Amino acid sequence: MKRPIHSSTVGYQWLVDRYQLHCLPHDRVSMIAGVNAPRTTPDFQTRTGDTAVLQTLPRTYARKDRFEDHLELALKHEGLSPGILKALFKEVGPKAMAEYVRSTPTGRYARRAWFFYEWLLGQQLDVPDLRMGTAVEVVDSKDYYTARSLPTARYRVIDNVAGVPGFCPMFRRSGVVDAVMAKELPKKLMADLSRHSPEALKRALNYLYAKESRTSFLIEREVPAADKAAKFIKLLREAGGDAPLTEDAVINIQAAIIDEKALDYGYGWRPVQGYVGEKKLSRLVVHLAGAKPGDVPALMQDIFAYTERVHGSEVPAIVQAAAVAFGFVFIHPLEDGNGRAHRYLIHHVLERENYTPKDIIFPLSAAILKDQSSYDACLETFSKPLMRRIDYTMNDKGKMSIKTEHTADLYRYFDGTPIADFLASMVELTAKEEVVQEVAFIEMYDRVKEDVKAKFSKISDKTLDLAIKLCHQGCGRISQRKSDGALAELSEPEISYIEQAYANHVDAALAAGDTLPPRVLTNAGFLNNSLANG
Repeated sequence: MKRPIHSSTVGYQWLVDRYQLHCLPHDRVSMIAGVNAPRTTPDFQTRTGDTAVLQTLPRTYARKDRFEDHLELALKHEGLSPGILKALFKEVGPKAMAEYVRSTPTGRYARRAWFFYEWLLGQQLDVPDLRMGTAVEVVDSKDYYTARSLPTARYRVIDNVAGVPGFCPMFRRSGVVDAVMAKELPKKLMADLSRHSPEALKRALNYLYAKESRTSFLIEREVPAADKAAKFIKLLREAGGDAPLTEDAVINIQAAIIDEKALDYGYGWRPVQGYVGEKKLSRLVVHLAGAKPGDVPALMQDIFAYTERVHGSEVPAIVQAAAVAFGFVFIHPLEDGNGRAHRYLIHHVLERENYTPKDIIFPLSAAILKDQSSYDACLETFSKPLMRRIDYTMNDKGKMSIKTEHTADLYRYFDGTPIADFLASMVELTAKEEVVQEVAFIEMYDRVKEDVKAKFSKISDKTLDLAIKLCHQGCGRISQRKSDGALAELSEPEISYIEQAYANHVDAALAAGDTLPPRVLTNAGFLNNSLANG
């Protein structure tokens, strides 16, 4: 058995350490440990506190102290990191890169590096166009989600990058995302909803749009006024469409969320530094520093360009939504309303890519509100590495100043894989539960009303609605105390019948295979057994 030698990094991590590159970390770290075969260990933590998958490689993978050797190992064995590549290219310069490419012009990894140098920096190397060689993919489509292929004659490569030079988050192919997409949840949802009456479906969707509006505000610890909630509902109903995303479109989104009089600088891109923080024991804890105000306009134009590059491509709608919506909230381009605009953009992209059926909404904010710790953990996959690379000062009025130079690229290139996984799980949860459950509940509610009205036709709709509501809230019992005398017109036999009807129809819905909201099963868990036992 071979004895392990002292571990040392290779690939991207070697390049970052050797050239002190200012960039976000890669999601893989490779080290030489003298073992016989490569192996991986998840959740490895680097000395700077970044989490990555550790690849332990045999000593045959050791490389000389030359950037081109480690660059090729990285592209071959670790995947693609546009942020590290761009920082490296700036550091080594065009002369060294041109010499490397000319030394092996037909090499597949040299061609990829050549392409990315000119693509990311917008500068042409002193290398003649390649006249021979089979075209290779710039991004390995077996490992990453890729966009439409664009043959590029100069390097004899196929440009399939799901991104643009100014905004290119990377998404590895994911079992979580692929599984959710393969289930065709919207198609199954529509088939399930077809069992219900159009009236129940319409009322349920009205409720779900209102729920999405309300819970998106609640995530920000804000209860919206009725007019503001109504504007946001209208915005959600108009999500999607084929029009490109623009600055004006973002301003319209913000206007539906925030009153301009509540803003110091008005609608549009903020002219001051933005951040997300909270007070803890009289101390301000900053979770995320947004992009510098001077960088915001260009960054947002790059996100807009990204949406057009991937629109209608084979990049899953969930991945596109994760890139656009989370890229937006990381940049934090607005003075206020960033979180709600970010969650709206998820719906916008899912609708635009024809994933969400027209006039159907997945109330993702409701699911997020129920599991905000997972949402926060998702955001931290970006914010924690970012904040390790940004120095700032804060004055006594809470005004932040970023001391670190050249931070824009930190917002352009990040690993979005865990973000897409999180979003896919939220989509599945809401598609399988929230929509179907609400329609079934409303239909069950209507049956209770019909049952009671058939027996006691003189009970007013207003009184009956309140009685059923109190029955639901009271675990199947109607509390006269909570009714504030509003149910005084009801006799004891009428109240008893309403309670029995409620239990009967909950039972019947479950027996028919309907899935009811958890609040119904919790509040009405007694069903008929409880009534029978008094």
